[in-house]
Amino acid sequence: MEQGFTLIDPTKPQRTRKPFKPKVYWTPKDVMAHYQVSAATVSRWKKKGAPFVGPGKTQRVEPEKMERWFARQQGV
Repeated sequence: MEQGFTLIDPTKPQRTRKPFKPKVYWTPKDVMAHYQVSAATVSRWKKKGAPFVGPGKTQRVEPEKMERWFARQQGV
């Protein structure tokens, strides 16, 4: 059995990859500035289940997730 090989057709365009887009994260200070609240309020939101990730001083949150969480809290 002969080994086969694949020819690359130069007339066909190559698939292009989507450019890597890093996620944007907010720190608790960014959340404080965006919603104009105090650090105590952000801390209280964390205890209520705000979608912060990461340990200790490196906590962060995706803006879209924070907006959705905040909208759900307004409806309660």
